Parts: sequence; structure tokens; C-alpha cells
Amino acid sequence: MSSSIVLVAGLALSSPSGGVEGAVVERVGGVVAAPGEVVERTFEAPFPAHAVGLWWGGALGAARLSLAAEGEVAFPYSVAEDHDQAPEVVGTDRPAGALRVGALVVHPNGEGTTARLTVVGPARVDDLRLVWIAADGPAAALAGPDVTHVGSYPKPPVYPRSFWGADSPVCSPTYCATTHLAVHHSASASHWSSTTLAQCAANVKGMQVYHMVTNGWCDLGYNYVVCRHGDIFEGRAGGDDVKGAHDGFNCGSMGVCTMGYFHPPHGHVPTAAMFDALAELFAWKAAQQGIDPLGSSFYAGYGGVVTNVYGHGDVKATACPGDQWFSQLPALRLAVDGKLSPACPTPTKYGTPQVSSTFQLTDIHWAGSPSFTTNDLVLTGTGFKPASFGWLVAGGGIGNNVQPFGTILVAGPGYTRTLAGTTSAAGGIALSWPIAAPMVGATHHFQWVVRDPGWGGNLTLSQGLAVTYCP
Repeated sequence: MSSSIVLVAGLALSSPSGGVEGAVVERVGGVVAAPGEVVERTFEAPFPAHAVGLWWGGALGAARLSLAAEGEVAFPYSVAEDHDQAPEVVGTDRPAGALRVGALVVHPNGEGTTARLTVVGPARVDDLRLVWIAADGPAAALAGPDVTHVGSYPKPPVYPRSFWGADSPVCSPTYCATTHLAVHHSASASHWSSTTLAQCAANVKGMQVYHMVTNGWCDLGYNYVVCRHGDIFEGRAGGDDVKGAHDGFNCGSMGVCTMGYFHPPHGHVPTAAMFDALAELFAWKAAQQGIDPLGSSFYAGYGGVVTNVYGHGDVKATACPGDQWFSQLPALRLAVDGKLSPACPTPTKYGTPQVSSTFQLTDIHWAGSPSFTTNDLVLTGTGFKPASFGWLVAGGGIGNNVQPFGTILVAGPGYTRTLAGTTSAAGGIALSWPIAAPMVGATHHFQWVVRDPGWGGNLTLSQGLAVTYCP
């Protein structure tokens, strides 16, 4: 069974709280559907719309919402709650009160004229409201992202508020020293469909308006926003360490929103560009504030100890930022830590790792002066399959005409590499081999020994040589 209802003219349109321009909240009654019944409602936008959002009270059930231009058939997105704007997170002292808040559905070109809501029963909603957000893309002919700020770790390029056409905040900024780095998602499946920088920028503006209309906030809640293409946008006004509104505690946390819906029913997976942009942003702030990305510390706003890099759900009963992000938080912490690690530390007396596709240990000297002329060089490494490499020493002593032969195994079966070697006049040996991907970001301990088959003993060349691969 299905029914179709066209919006009747004269239903209440109200300006949003706080006098936010470019948005209208529309009361459209309620929805009741018996089990299995399909109810469709069509609503006409009061202006060319960038986005439409839902507030509702009651049980909405399974619902889909689309926003189309005139003559267009738009994709209907599952109505999903915006967890960052749930009353349990934000509170009920706001324009939306205790109503549930749906994620925005956007029109890619900002030309939305018609929204269609399809509800499959059972459903009973007594109070249903639409939030229309006008199209307002980024300002024309603006420069690219801000790349002027540098520190102990450079800040990645960030598009300023002027680029996405931000409204001026209606409050003065407050500041808290940043100790924690929070991951959020926008919970909008249609954000994930954005294909251009302009669309992503328009989405940021839409979120700012939605936050101000729905919650009565003075600005966008997040400190930064990252789209699936890796572009980073400045969020809340006020500059570095401004206090945002993103997890219910806020003071001491830099909240970053990733645009998409990273758990069922949509299950988006963060792109490599999005992941790396977030890691770069976190590395900059961690270096600036001395934050250990692998550690935990006291979060002032929360009033307790929290993992320094955390997801919204770690401090609130919310699914944000989604299963896909929670599963990647350990990798994100490691990625940030890897970016902050000293650039190729020099192991004392054992050589210097080089930043290149070839991993080199140079000027590794003998720890003794064996007189034999035939020996095997054996490499043993903790956590690796033992690997051997033979050396033929010709002449009167070590360092004279050393010729390598054979192969060395790194990081287990399937990673066989040919080892090249040269010697210095002082008897040192320079070794190099292409590094295998599984070794990236890890520290490995090696022991080099010389085995003389005729002598039957081992001679240590170096002990516990620590090597860190530098990407």
C-alpha cells in the first residue's frame, strides 16, 4: 500500500533561531505508517536549495530522502541520524529541542527544488520538520589553501573560511590549549558523493548553517573539515586552539569532521587521501603541542584520561565516527607517530639510515680483526626469518677486494632481495638493499656476526643494531 501527499501551501515556515540567513525551518505535520505501508511525501523548496535536513519526534522507521532539481530524478538516501547533533550529545536547550536530527542530503549543484521523503512502516512521527539550506557556494576567484604556517612539523594546506563562504560567527571565540585530537564524521551519505572541490566547500557551508539553525550555535562546531579527496577546510572561526563544539566537552580537543557515513547502512571507507590529510593535520598539531599520538592523557573538558587521538564514541554514547574509522584509529595513531619520528636517527657507530627507496647502512666496521680469509656473514633479526649472505674475502685481510654473492630475505618469505656491498679503505663495509613494505614504520634489531667455517666460531660485528626505516 502506498500514498502520495504533496505539501499543501500555507504550512508554517519559520526563520531559524538566531536570525541565520539562508535557512528556513518548515513544520510539515507528522507521518503515520502501518507495518509494510509505504508513505511518500513531496515538498517544494522555498528557494534553490543546497541541502535539506530533517528533524523528527517519534519513530521514523525506515525512510529515504532525496533532493532533486526540476525535472530531475535524484538518488534517495537512507535517512540517518547525525550523531554529532543528537540530543544526548548536544542537549535539548536548542531550536531542535529533543527532536532527532537527520544528516543533510545535498544537491550537488545547489539547485534543489523538490524533496521527496519515503517512509516504510511501522512509523509514527508526530512532529516532522524540514530544514532548507540555500545554495551558497565558495566565493569566486579566491586563492588556494593557506600554506604559510610552518612549525616543528609543517601545517598541511588548509582552505580558509573565506573560500567556503563562511558566515561570520555570532559570538567571540574562546581558547583552550589542545591536548587531544578528535575524529568525527558528518553522517551525510550524500557528502560522500561530492566530486569537486566546490561541492566539498559548499558542504562545509551547509554544515555551518545547519549547526547554527539546529543547535543555536554561533558557528560551525568542528575545528576542521576533511573531504574524501583529502582537501582540508578551516572550521570554527578564531584561529589556532579555538574551542569548538563537537563532542560535548570540547575544551582541550581539536575536533575534525570527515565528510561521509562510515558505518552501516552506508559503510563508507576513508580514502587514502582523507586518511593522510587527517594524519598530516594531527601531526602538525601534535608536534606543536607536544601530544603523543600513541599515548593517553587528561582531557580537561572531559575531566578524565582519554586516548590522545580518539573517536567521538570514545567519550560519548554515539556511533560517530563510525565502524570504519574506529577500526582505523590504531593505524591513524601509528601514521601520525611515524610522521613525528626523528628523520632517520643515526645509530651510534653503526652507520646512518638514508631517506631513499634504498635502505643503506654505511661505514659499519668490524668489531675485531680476524686473520682468516674465508667467512660467512650471517644476518639475524628479531621477528624475521633468519637470512644468510656469503662474503668472499680475497687478499691479505678484511677490506681487501670483498665480493658479495647470494641473497638476503627480509620480512619473511616472498621478500627476497639481492644485497650489494662495498668496502672502505679503513675496512668498513657499506651494505644496502631495497626495503620491503612490511618494514615501514617499524624498528628492528639486528645482530651481525662473522662465521669462519674453518674456525667454527662467531665473531660479533655489532650488537643490537637498531634501524628505523624513514619513509
